[in-house]
Amino acid sequence: MAFPEYEFPWPDEFMKGPQWRDEPGVTGKTPVRSFLRFGIDIDGTISRAPKHFQRLINALMDAGNTVYIITARDAGRREETEELLASLRIRYHYLIMKPIEWPYTIPDFKVEVILEKDIHMLIDDEEENCWAVELRTPCLAVHMLPAPIVSEEFEGLGHHVWAEETWEQQAKDLTQ
Repeated sequence: MAFPEYEFPWPDEFMKGPQWRDEPGVTGKTPVRSFLRFGIDIDGTISRAPKHFQRLINALMDAGNTVYIITARDAGRREETEELLASLRIRYHYLIMKPIEWPYTIPDFKVEVILEKDIHMLIDDEEENCWAVELRTPCLAVHMLPAPIVSEEFEGLGHHVWAEETWEQQAKDLTQ
């Protein structure tokens, strides 16, 4: 199944990573793999530590890697999801969302996307997604363990965090 990918319209200067150059005194040096493709989940992952992921994604993209946001949110929520990512200042190359009529499980969706897009590393908060990816693809899956919400992660992003709220409520609030 071909999953549509939507490019985020970042200006060219944001998308350019550093050019490969030989170290002084070394000629003909070539990298083992020039650039990698990273897949990152939203809910429970980016939404849990947006400033952390903002820094990570910026570093990955600045180095010339490709970032896919891979979410099990259904494609009918695309506009809402794009607005959330913009409000969190999350850059990406492609946003891939679960088709509304997807008949299988979320781990199956993530595995299919990983295989189709040849993703090298996935960061996800759901253990079953990580295990499915690890067992059924050559991709490395990184399980984002639950971590307490830290209000500093949301400073300057236009969101207020209440200590007594659960992360599910905070994630819901971010999308409204």
